[in-house]
Amino acid sequence: MTSVIEAATLIHPSVKIGHFCVIERGAVIKPHCIIGDYVRVGRGCCIGEGVIIKPGVILAEDTVLKAGAFLAPSVVTLRDQKTGCGAPVICQGVFIGGGAIILPYVRIGKKATVGAGSVVLNDVPPNSTVVGVPARAMRTKVFKQSPERENRIWRGNG
Repeated sequence: MTSVIEAATLIHPSVKIGHFCVIERGAVIKPHCIIGDYVRVGRGCCIGEGVIIKPGVILAEDTVLKAGAFLAPSVVTLRDQKTGCGAPVICQGVFIGGGAIILPYVRIGKKATVGAGSVVLNDVPPNSTVVGVPARAMRTKVFKQSPERENRIWRGNG
């Protein structure tokens, strides 16, 4: 019931780490994160504040998870093995469903949703939902400001 945490990692004391996890060299995990059992955090990964990672997730080297991201069980991120580049970037407030696979060089925009079992080949725009193999956009949330708000911003009062 132990986890392996390699040298040269930075893990905030408030982080909760499950059983049988591997956190490789150079990983940075910020406050209030929850990491489930059987998770592998690759070398040089950066995990932002308040990220929740469910059991069985595998993060490729240098993957970036920004604040408030949620990864359901068995999500996998991949990196280009030939060049050693292309780690995915998962932006703030993203929800990724169970069993999804995120391919190299992909950026998932702020507050986007990736459906369970999806294979993400291309960038995902902010506030959108993608599903399927390969993942395709189902919808994009559009946030409109009220005319009052626009006036205040225009006048510099808001």
